[in-house]
Amino acid sequence: MQRLSTARENALHAWIQAILTGVTVIWEHEGGQRPNAPFASLDIIAGPQSTGPGEQRWDAEDTFAHALRKLATLSVSTFGDNALVMAVAVEDALQLPTHQTTLRQAGFAVWGHDGPRDITALMDTQHEGRAVIDIFIAWAEAATDTPGEIHKVGISSGVCDQTITIEVE
Repeated sequence: MQRLSTARENALHAWIQAILTGVTVIWEHEGGQRPNAPFASLDIIAGPQSTGPGEQRWDAEDTFAHALRKLATLSVSTFGDNALVMAVAVEDALQLPTHQTTLRQAGFAVWGHDGPRDITALMDTQHEGRAVIDIFIAWAEAATDTPGEIHKVGISSGVCDQTITIEVE
């Protein structure tokens, strides 16, 4: 199930793949066979959602360009005997300039993270190594608004309790 644009999801996938070299990285909910360990799965577990007022610029006579502030949580789950080591490698990469540059070039910023956490689970009669780290990401998303012509503007003043209306013809 796709939650971001294909370009954004591809950029996040490539970023994690560059950190976890030699490990298969997949998106959860995409169908297909489960890869052999070690592997990592990605999922957007919260968002995308808008946060705060977007930046607004006048673009043309009746067109405004908006840069909406978006947030989401990218959950990176790792599987295999060294699952926690892989999750820690992802956490460490958040501090490395080369990996930060890769994200910035894709238009993302990291706001923070939660984890990594060891979530090893019992599978049949054996334990499967699992770990997870949640990364809070942000980006600007372009949107255009064309409100049309403004014919009437109302200005209210709480100081003198009067209203002024300006009509444009």
